[in-house]
Amino acid sequence: MGVPVAFHCGLVGPNPQKLFSPAISIELGDPLLLLADLIEFPDLKVIVMHMGWPFFDHTLYLLFAHPAVYG
Repeated sequence: MGVPVAFHCGLVGPNPQKLFSPAISIELGDPLLLLADLIEFPDLKVIVMHMGWPFFDHTLYLLFAHPAVYG
């Protein structure tokens, strides 16, 4: 069956202006970064935290293309 793995996607913290964590870049929260792993491990159950906001369109693609992804 398998336990789902949750990934924090989208904004990387409470301050997207990077006042407190300037070394972290928003593109690191893009859910499409999970795509290679989803292809390699098709049975991997993944939860995309916060629906990947502001990358909703990327999350919607993953939900459509990979049935083991949950938003």
